[in-house]
Parts: sequence; structure tokens; C-alpha cells
Amino acid sequence: MWRAYPRHSVNLSWGCYKAVLGVLARGQVLQGPGVEQFEAEFARFIGVRHAIGVSSGRAALYLAIKALGLAEGDEIIMPAYTFHIVPLVINACGLKPVFVDVSPDTYNIDVAALEKHITPRTKAISATHMYGQPCDLEPILKIAQEHGLKVLEDCAHACGAMYKGRKVGSFGDLGLFTFAMAKNMPCFGGGMMTTNDSDLYNRLLSLVQFPQSNRHKSLWKEVISTTINYLCTRPKMFALGIYPLMRALSAAGSPAFDREPGQETVSPAEIQGKFPTRLTNLQAAVGLHQLTRIEAINSKVSQNARLYNQELQAHNQIKTPQLSSERTHTFLYYRLEVADRPNLRARLFRKGVDTAPDDMSDCTTLAPFYQYNVNVPVARSLPEKILEIPNNLNLREDDIRYIARCIKEAAGPADSYRPDTPKSL
Repeated sequence: MWRAYPRHSVNLSWGCYKAVLGVLARGQVLQGPGVEQFEAEFARFIGVRHAIGVSSGRAALYLAIKALGLAEGDEIIMPAYTFHIVPLVINACGLKPVFVDVSPDTYNIDVAALEKHITPRTKAISATHMYGQPCDLEPILKIAQEHGLKVLEDCAHACGAMYKGRKVGSFGDLGLFTFAMAKNMPCFGGGMMTTNDSDLYNRLLSLVQFPQSNRHKSLWKEVISTTINYLCTRPKMFALGIYPLMRALSAAGSPAFDREPGQETVSPAEIQGKFPTRLTNLQAAVGLHQLTRIEAINSKVSQNARLYNQELQAHNQIKTPQLSSERTHTFLYYRLEVADRPNLRARLFRKGVDTAPDDMSDCTTLAPFYQYNVNVPVARSLPEKILEIPNNLNLREDDIRYIARCIKEAAGPADSYRPDTPKSL
């Protein structure tokens, strides 16, 4: 079997499907005792008093805005470089996202530039842990306290990441998590909100409703699509079936599964109608099993990342992820900053290494926010340079070294160490 590696894989196991079968046998797909049990176990895992399971990460953001009592015209400060859905949900709720540039080393919000964006209408800061690396929470919390602002931790990439000895999601007023297919802890969809504020928790409970029978269709659609992706990214299936198909599509001029980022929209009617729904019992049962695996998942992909960094950080055409000693990184995505990304991707693809272009956006370029005219030079430069390479549980040490060798060969010779890239990990 020739070498072929998918850009991403789905972190499922037989235990997840065993949990699904158990739920089916008991006839408790939508509602059941697993939801509260999962919430309690997740709260214990993160280190907070309360957790509440919701239908998605988007639902978590919508419910956070409602529970905090934010009103139309209020402002939320957030990084300009992030997943485009975040500011679209904020905008659909009648609030204004205020964009701040990001650090060129971590791609997290530039704390030094944050405070000057605070206005009398500012009510909250969205602290995103990009790609799984915690942002600078200590100074963010200090600024928030000085100005009377709420802090929302966007932990979509960072379930299990640590900042100064504590898990992210335990610092802000609310922590927001998602269990979507591409995350490190997929549960066939769903999300979670964490907090130490009992009053805030009770307000959230009053906002959510238990899933009704019309939830079946979307739930089983998620189960089926996630399972298909899981099977298609298994090593043998990808190498023998999917990769040859991708080569054929590429030869025919198809983008081979690439999607243009930032195209999805969010309407106020959609978020008000779909989002305020509790996690299903099936998702909770899967989540309970995934909690037994999450530390091992994070450890394995972090180990892969350390080896990638050792192999790649000396190359002057490649910028590897950076990490400080006071935090841990889940490496949900291992993404490089490269020159001439289209040609590099094409060369790697011919060698059997599937990669992904950036699916984050400089959100100041999205149509609803053109008029803001914000100067964010780092965020503006990133979407054309970021490259995701394979990093999953199926990779062995020799696979990592092979992929790294392919990247170095495809990028061309490196004459010296990149002077502006500090050593990482």
C-alpha cells in the first residue's frame, strides 16, 4: 500500500458506537439521564461548578449572549482572525463585533491592542484559543475586570488545553465548547457551556429546551455524515479509495474537497428557532465515553506536533507553531505558515500528503463588516499563508518523518534558520 495521508480525521472509536447502541436499546435517544451525568463529568473535567449541554457551539454563543443580557447595539471585542460564524452569530443577535488584530506567533488576539478598542458600548471580550493554544488569559481578565466586561472563552479548538495549571473554560464568565465532527472530542454534534456563576447557570437553564421529536432527523444526519467521514479517513480506506478518487478529481479540474471559507451565513430567525436546544441523550452517552479518551487524544497529537516541529522548524520557508511554557496546546489543527501555498499543496498532494487551506477568515473582509474599515495587518495576511497538514491518532513516528520530509522537499532548500522564528516546544 502506497503512502497517503488525509488532511484531517475523526476522533471516534468503537466505544462511541457501543454507547449509541446502548442508548438505542434503552429507547432514550433524545432525552435521558446521560445528559446530566455528562454535564457533571464535563464540569469536573474542566474544573468548574456547572456545565450545560447544548445543541452546538453556535447555540452556546447565542445562549451566552442571551444569558448575559447583552442588548442590541452592544459591542463584543474579538480577534479579527477566527471562524467566520462567530461574528455572524454576534451580528445576527443585533450586537457589533469589534475586531482586534492577532499575534503573529500564536494567532490569538493581540492583548496589547485590545484595550484601545474599548468604548462605552463594549460589554464583553471573546477570548479565542486558536487551533488549541490558550490565549493570554491573565491580562485579558485584568482588562475585563478594570472595565467591568464579561469574558467569553471560545474553547472550540481547545478542549483539555491548560493555561497556568488550569483548563481553559474555567477562567471566563462562560466557556464555550463544541463537539462537532472535526473537533478533538466529537460526539455527533452538540456543545457545552461552562461557568462558576450559579446565577448565570440558572439563567441558561431557563433559556434551553429539551429536544423534541423533530430533532431526530438532524441528529441521525450528523451520525451518518460523521461515520462516513470517520471511515473515509481511516488509513487503508483513504489510501486505497479516497486518495485515488481525489487524484482523479484533481486531474479533472475539481478542487478535490476544498471549500471556500466564509461563505456560510447566519440569520436571526435561524438562531432563535434552532439554537436554544439541550444536548441529546445520545450525544451525552458518546461524550461520556469520549471523556475517557480526550487526554490520550490530546497527548498523541501533541507528541506528533513536537516531532513535526523538530523536523520543520529549521526551514526558512516554513513557520512552525509556537508555544510558551505556561500553557499546553491541544493541536486540534497543526498548521504551518508557508510561502507559495498553492504550489506547495500541489507538490505534497502528488506525494500522497493531503493538506487543507485555511478555513479561518480575516473577518473584517466579510460582507457584513466591510464598513468597519479596520486595520488588522496580521489577520489580513494569514488566510493565504496558513496550511493544515495531517496530525491524527493514526500517524506513527515514521509517518510524521515522511510527511515532514515531503514538506521540506516541496518547499525547496533551506539555507539557514529563519531569524524571526523562535524555537518552539
